[in-house]
Amino acid sequence: MAEKTIGRHLIPLFLAAMDAKSKATEDTYRKALHQFFNFMEERAEAKGTDPKQLMDPQKIDIRKYRDSLMDANKSAITITSYLTAVRKFFAWTQETGIHKDVAKYVKGVTLDKEHERKDFLTAEQVKTVLEAIDTSDEAGKRNYALVYLMVTTGLLGIEIERAKVQDIRLLDDKIVLHVQGKGKQDKNDYVLLPEEADNRLKDYWACRTQLTGNSPLFARLGDAGDGKALCTRAMRILVKNCFSAVGIEQEYTSTQSLRDTAGMLALIHNQSVKSVQEYLRHNNLQSTLVYATHISKLSNTCADTVAEAIRTA
Repeated sequence: MAEKTIGRHLIPLFLAAMDAKSKATEDTYRKALHQFFNFMEERAEAKGTDPKQLMDPQKIDIRKYRDSLMDANKSAITITSYLTAVRKFFAWTQETGIHKDVAKYVKGVTLDKEHERKDFLTAEQVKTVLEAIDTSDEAGKRNYALVYLMVTTGLLGIEIERAKVQDIRLLDDKIVLHVQGKGKQDKNDYVLLPEEADNRLKDYWACRTQLTGNSPLFARLGDAGDGKALCTRAMRILVKNCFSAVGIEQEYTSTQSLRDTAGMLALIHNQSVKSVQEYLRHNNLQSTLVYATHISKLSNTCADTVAEAIRTA
């Protein structure tokens, strides 16, 4: 294939050939490709090459572009959309004999199959669950505070079980909860608490007697509880009961569902993958990228495209 000049001057031709079904898609492709060529020009300048000279993108350039989107804290949806635009662009350049397709075999995200299943709630479902909790007594105030805390912070059950009242502190005028995670010996990490979570905790604590700094964040009720920490098993039962009360009875819903919901809602509302990794305190970015893949699958329109093709055949 005779290589021809690659550059942003091809974008209008590509968009015309694509005949995008919506202006939003066309705008996304245009923005993504302009950003790609900005990236290529910056790489040329860094190498001491005149960016206006012939550009000859290679597979490594597409990989670097993908990585640059991650480094720029772009949201999962944006990264997926931009890579799609670049792949389609180079498929078109090969079809038209302009340039070989260097994006075809660039992998997106390789995921750990063991962690692919995610059971999460929509924001509307979370609101329904919370509104159904009767907060007229101590049990209700505790249950509301627990569900709200878990779904807004992504805390693990074991972190909550180990937490004490005194672990909530002010740090640079921010309310934080110091946590001791699974396999950890010290409370050397913390999460930011929304103001509403702090308010709900205080509302619940006001019902408890003999509360001290060393008291558990959430306690069992009644004489049998004796002020002991609510264990993870009890949390799972409590959360499942809250779900069941509003008709949410999927097989796998549990406290982990609230953590998954926190991660998914953050990404859906345009938080970056790196921000969500920090938010959920994932050591491995791959764990966070599982959520991004679910969002990508949910926004996939292939089924609609095939159905439309059959309908109009």
